[in-house]
Parts: sequence; C-alpha cells; structure tokens
Amino acid sequence: MRCALDASLAIELEAAALAVAEGRHDAARSILPNNPVLAGSVSSRVGPTDRAVNWSVSLSQEIEIAGQRGSRIEAAQAELREGAHRLSAVKAAIAEEAWSAYFSSGAAQLRLALAARLASVNEAVARRAQQMASAELLSDVDVDLARAAALRASGLRLKAAARSTQARSRLARLVCPRCERTPSIDVDLDPPHVVLDRREVRPELLAATEAEAAQSQRVDLVRSRRVPNPSVTLLAQHDGFNEQVLGVGLSVPVPLPQPLGHTLRGELAEAVAVRAKARIEAESLGRVARTELLAAEAEYHTSLATLELYTSEAVGRANARLEAIATQVEAGRLPIRDGLVSQQALVELLEGEIAARESLCLAAVRLARAAGLSLEGDTR
Repeated sequence: MRCALDASLAIELEAAALAVAEGRHDAARSILPNNPVLAGSVSSRVGPTDRAVNWSVSLSQEIEIAGQRGSRIEAAQAELREGAHRLSAVKAAIAEEAWSAYFSSGAAQLRLALAARLASVNEAVARRAQQMASAELLSDVDVDLARAAALRASGLRLKAAARSTQARSRLARLVCPRCERTPSIDVDLDPPHVVLDRREVRPELLAATEAEAAQSQRVDLVRSRRVPNPSVTLLAQHDGFNEQVLGVGLSVPVPLPQPLGHTLRGELAEAVAVRAKARIEAESLGRVARTELLAAEAEYHTSLATLELYTSEAVGRANARLEAIATQVEAGRLPIRDGLVSQQALVELLEGEIAARESLCLAAVRLARAAGLSLEGDTR
C-alpha cells in the first residue's frame, strides 16, 4: 500500500495543490494590506535676490478597519483544511483501487490454478478414452466428447492465464509503475471483516464542508472590502524660508455608485452565488455518500451470506472429488460421460466459491471506503 501511495501522480498533484493553499494562507497573515509608500521631492526656488531649496518627505500607509484581514485568514485556513481533506480523499481512492486490484489479482490466480487442474483432469480422461477406444471398449462418440472437453479446458486455461496476467499488470501499474518487470506479489484472498464506525466521515464530505466555509468567508471578505480603507500620511517639509513643516494627513476613498464607480456589487453577487453553489454541492455529495453507504453495506452482507453457503467441508470435498475423477475413469469405475458431468458440477461449485470470496473482498473494500474507514494501512 505504501508503494501504491508513493507511486501515485494524483496524490502528488493534490499535494501540490495543498502547497498552493499553504502559500495563500501564509500570504493572508500579513498585518498590513499594502506596504507603506515613501515619497519625496526636491525643488529649487529662485527669487530676484536669492534662491532656496525646498524638500518634502511623506510616508503613507493604508489601514484596514473592517476586519478584512480576519476574513482573509479564516478563508485561507478553510481552504487549507479543504486541501488537506481532498488529499486524504485522493489517498483513499488510490487505496481503494489498489486493494481492489490486489483482491482481483488473487482471484485471477485461483481461477488460473483451477483451470490448470481442470485441464489436467480432462487431458487424463481424454487419454484414457483413447486407450479404451483402441481396445474397442468405448464408442467414438465418447472419445469425441472427452477430446472436446479437454480442448475446452485447455482454452479456459489460456483465458484464465491471460486474465491473471492482466490482473497482475494492473496491480503492478499501481504499485510500481516504473518497474520494467512485473513484480511478484503474493495475494491472500482472505475476506476482511469490516466493523463500521458511524463517527467516521468520508474526506470528500469534509472537503466539501470546508469549501462551503471558505466561500462564506470570501463573502464576508468582499462585504468588508466595500468599506473604504483610510490612509494615514506623515509629512515633513522644508521650504525656502527655512521653515520646518510637520504634518499628519488622512485620506479616504470616495465611493461612487455603479456604473460610475466601483462598489464591488458584482463581486459580492458572485461570491454569494459561489457560496450557494458550494452549499448545494456539499448537500448533494452528502446524499450520494449516504446512498453509497447503504448500498455498500447491503452488498457486503449479501456477499458475506453468499460465501457462508460454500462451507469448507463442501469445498474440500469438491476438490477431492475433482482430483479423483481421472483416477476413477482410468480404473473403469466411472463412465466417461458421468465423469464429465460430475466434473462440470464440481468446477461450477469451486468457481462459485472463488467468485464469492472475491465478491466479499471487493464489497468489504467498497464498504470501508463508503464508511470513511482507513484503507491505507498494512492491516485490514
């Protein structure tokens, strides 16, 4: 799992987005809205009898008085939390995909082993049928049936091998995409047991909640920006009459109605609409998440009940009977046609057991994901 998370470009991309949010949060912490403005001037005055030098220096600073800094910081913090939750959501999605590929690969390996056993049994039956036909103890129809069954089993083995290779390649792509060779991964198809914790919340829902909070703070920020920020100016001046002038000035922007001036009315309407959109998206995501949780829980319990039908005693007996078919046919204690029919029923039972185990494993992964449980650890 660590390899799958480390190899994911989606996680790297979301981590980069989180770094952007961290930069915005750091920028929002500035106490002053702008840096002070230092201005100066020097001039020469020439009269009929003399000349003098005038100079002046001023320092101006804009001051926020409507709480804009607090709104910026709170919006940046909400955006930072949103980015962290989105990163967690991407990690959970990658973990879900990796676990699904892991269990699918294990099921494909079991199906390949079963197909190989089936092919071996059918080849032995076909050889025995040919021997019995040579001794005129078996009809040509039975020989053709045995050969057809062997051919079909060989084809199923090839298809199972191809599916197993595809499943291992998918798992390898997630675990080690830069590896030149497909790594060998031992898969345990032991269905995990999921214990729901109703207190857990999916990271997507947490991210949506923080996105709505960030938009609310942006609405407050736009509203506070509609209040004009005054600027305080400190002035020092020397004129040609050797007078020293010190002064303090205050300037305030004069708001004019739109469209003549800029009142941020459009920006405020946009921020309010975006906040409403974020609220609707969060509510919609919550409804989808609740539906997915109910569906995943029902699927998990159904898969669990299905697997319980395949008792260890029944599966063990089917495995033993499948191995004994070729021996019974070769010893003449079981007719070939009966052996082929019995073999088909046993194979269907064993394939059903593999499918039930795979289905339960995948259902457990989906349930854990829907419930917001962690899928990123090494333990299940």
